[in-house]
Amino acid sequence: MAVSEDKDGSVRTDTYDRSASPREASDTSTVSAADRGRDVSARLYTRFVNCIIDAEIADARARFLANTEGLRWFSDGAEACRGKTPEQLVAMFTDLSTQATDELQASDGVRSKRYWRLRWGAVVTEWVLDILSVGCAHVGLPPFLAHLPSDRGIGRYARLIEACGAACADVAKTAPGSKGKDGGG
Repeated sequence: MAVSEDKDGSVRTDTYDRSASPREASDTSTVSAADRGRDVSARLYTRFVNCIIDAEIADARARFLANTEGLRWFSDGAEACRGKTPEQLVAMFTDLSTQATDELQASDGVRSKRYWRLRWGAVVTEWVLDILSVGCAHVGLPPFLAHLPSDRGIGRYARLIEACGAACADVAKTAPGSKGKDGGG
């Protein structure tokens, strides 16, 4: 997965692979029940990821009032997670972490703004994966990263399920690319 910087210094990832999005069919009679189930599952997953991102950006706005640069880096990292499958999020986290480490070693260390943009992107992506991994644990699936979920992720997942709706509670078993009985992958 490619990670690059825009002219304004924002960290961006490659575009979303539309083949992983829900199918759009004008004639539902030609779409099998399994395909309709995958479409619903993908929409549910997308809805929950968007709920995570929206809630985290709102919280960040409250926390980063004095640090507009930190808020921008946080928001850019969160927005880059939209529309990504779990596998794409893991690849993005790995790529951002590697690039941040490389930048730290090659530049002026922690004084490098590029390092912090990359690091914030990795941290936010890891946080989204942490929350999604809680859902995986609920349905007996392994987490997306070996060190997840965290206690903070567990608490945040519970609050987000309340905010996003009970329908999102089973998102892990239906996530695109998950190994759950209803999921793809």
